[in-house]
Amino acid sequence: MLSCPAYSENTDYSRYRGNTVIQNDFSDYMRVLQGKIQKCWNPPDFVEDGDAVVMFKINRRGEVLTTEIIQSSNNQVFDEAAIEALRKASPFDKFPVNTSKDCLTIKYTFHTSFVKTDDMRQYVD
Repeated sequence: MLSCPAYSENTDYSRYRGNTVIQNDFSDYMRVLQGKIQKCWNPPDFVEDGDAVVMFKINRRGEVLTTEIIQSSNNQVFDEAAIEALRKASPFDKFPVNTSKDCLTIKYTFHTSFVKTDDMRQYVD
């Protein structure tokens, strides 16, 4: 299992301390990430209405470290399609240069016909 440290002693974070608004603004990054996932999302045709919630962790290079179905659609093919969309969409872009974050944990909801953007939240480690 890969680990993603929240803090590195070798990185000088002091240059970011005065600008926490910029360092924590991932809105543009998340829009691009969402677009990549939506392009790769291909839900099974035989599922009329379903949701799967996936939590995944990415590092600052945009590599997916972990994926986990945290709420199943109760259809294995649908759940596997959600994981496959993440696999196809990765790697994601590198983090903005002005952030000190080493990784992000993202909760993402896949729906039968679209990704519910109102349910997308980020959890910063």
